[in-house]
Amino acid sequence: MKTRTKILAVVVVIIVVIIAIAVATGGDDHDYKSQAEQEIDKYGYDSTVTEYEVEKGVNGFGVSIIKVSGTFVSDGETHSFVMTTFSDHELATLEIDGSSFWGDDMGDALYNYTAQEIGPFTYESFGYVFTEEPDEGMTFVLVTLTVKNVGHTDGLTVTAPDFENSLGNIYSMDYSATDHHDSSYSDLSFTSIGLGNTVTFNLVYQVPEGTADGEVRWSDLDLDVYGYVLDPELGQA
Repeated sequence: MKTRTKILAVVVVIIVVIIAIAVATGGDDHDYKSQAEQEIDKYGYDSTVTEYEVEKGVNGFGVSIIKVSGTFVSDGETHSFVMTTFSDHELATLEIDGSSFWGDDMGDALYNYTAQEIGPFTYESFGYVFTEEPDEGMTFVLVTLTVKNVGHTDGLTVTAPDFENSLGNIYSMDYSATDHHDSSYSDLSFTSIGLGNTVTFNLVYQVPEGTADGEVRWSDLDLDVYGYVLDPELGQA
C-alpha cells in the first residue's frame, strides 16, 4: 500500500508539473519560430530564427497579447526582432533591429533612381522612324527608377512618381515620351513586382531648360499606402 501511495503521489506531482507548464506557455503548440520567419521575410530577409522566447500577457487596454522576441540570421548577419500578436496569432507589430512595422497590410517598397537630362530621341513605329522632341523651352529628363518590393505580399504595381525640378516645381511623367523611349510606361502600368523582386523602369519627364536637376517624389497617399523608402544602395553594382 505504501508503494502504491508513493507511485500515486509521483503521478500527481508529474500531472501538476505538466499543468503548470501548460499554463505558463499558454497551453498551445503554435509554431512561433515559423511565424516569425514568415513575417520577417516579408521585409526582404531570408531569415532563420536562432533563438527566441515567448511571453503572454494583457496590454493596457485589456487585450491579450503574445510577445515573441529573439534573434535571426539573414545573409550571414545577425538581427534582433520583437513580434507581438493577438491571442489568435494575428500579427500586431513587428520590430526588426529597433525599426517597427505595424501589421502586414501596408507593406514597403524600396527605391533608388538616377536622373539625367537628354535631348530629342528617335523611335520606330509601324516601320517608320520618328523624332520625339520636348516642347519649346523645355528639356527631357530621363529617370532610371529601380523599385524593390519588400512588403507587399500580393505584389506591387508601381505608381508613376512626379519629378521635382531644381526650382521646386512638380512635373508629372510624360506618358507619350516615356512610352516612345522604351515602352517603360506600359511596363510600369502592367508589371506586378513579386515580393522580394526588383524591377527597373525608364521614365521621361519634361521640365524647363536649365532645371533638370531634381528628385522623384510620390504623393502623400502613395507614401502611406505603398511605403516607398529611398535606398541609395539599391541597384548599384
